[in-house]
Amino acid sequence: MAEELKEFVESVRRIATTVGDDLEKPIKACVPILRAAVDLNFANRATPDRSTWPARKDPRPTHPLLELSGALRAAATQEGAPGHVERMVGNNEVEYGLNTGTNQGGIPGAGRHNFGDDPPGIRQREFLGANEDHLDAMAEEFADWLLQEVS
Repeated sequence: MAEELKEFVESVRRIATTVGDDLEKPIKACVPILRAAVDLNFANRATPDRSTWPARKDPRPTHPLLELSGALRAAATQEGAPGHVERMVGNNEVEYGLNTGTNQGGIPGAGRHNFGDDPPGIRQREFLGANEDHLDAMAEEFADWLLQEVS
């Protein structure tokens, strides 16, 4: 048993030495999975935990919730779309979301929809985030990358 523990500790040390803190490659491999997760939230009209978004107060509009022009969904899911934010922060973190400002192609009000704003009565319809299946897929990307790095 002690020998197995010793081998385990040595493996962890080798992984840490091999991998270091540069996680850019596996993080970039996970971003398309995150985009797909957010797009699925719009398609299902549901939060990342699969709770259905609250219905609109006025049932007359015929466009899908949060998709009057399509700009919000595009900004949340499409690299290069106006308002889309997706950039590496150092070598081990990605910033993903939307520019909610009124300048440089921002999507004003996006945060109010994602987080809710009461008053003035905008109910939360969370669209940014991933469900368990997408998180598992991202974990698999990391595991695959790690296996390649230590092999």
